[in-house]
Amino acid sequence: DQLGYDIALDPAGNVLLSGKYQGDVSFGGAGLGVGTAGAFVAKLSEDGVHQWSKAFAGLFTTGRGVAADSAGNVLVTGEFVGPTDFGGGAIASNGADLFVVKLAPDGSHLWSRKFGDVQGQIGVAVAADPTDHAIVAGHFTGQLDFGVVTLSANGAINDLDTVFLAKLAP
Repeated sequence: DQLGYDIALDPAGNVLLSGKYQGDVSFGGAGLGVGTAGAFVAKLSEDGVHQWSKAFAGLFTTGRGVAADSAGNVLVTGEFVGPTDFGGGAIASNGADLFVVKLAPDGSHLWSRKFGDVQGQIGVAVAADPTDHAIVAGHFTGQLDFGVVTLSANGAINDLDTVFLAKLAP
């Protein structure tokens, strides 16, 4: 299975894709992991030539939103369960946690962050504001601690009906 969830353009007109896969997937480069499952992000030139692609394998990892900032850095958001390496070393989840990853224009890891508790938190969309802050939207249960504020869900456990919008530093 390979599912695309989002598509965006960077400032140079390159195409960015995010989603999830199981088994193997290739966007014109090397395959992203035969027999594994996880999130993917890929960058293709404006005419579809593979630039780079990355896999973030975990127990359950999905890349739901992708965007680029003004410098061409790539932002990805979604959810993950279990330890997952987004490029800066493995990060363990507390349950189904929200992740936000920032990659350089060449695909190298700049930073990755996770947010969540033992309940469910999902990043659905990501964008960059004019000052290159990541803007993330999604839904959650439980509590979502962004460091400067902790949000509490209004819904029942396992009912992801509380939405959030957060602005992260570049």
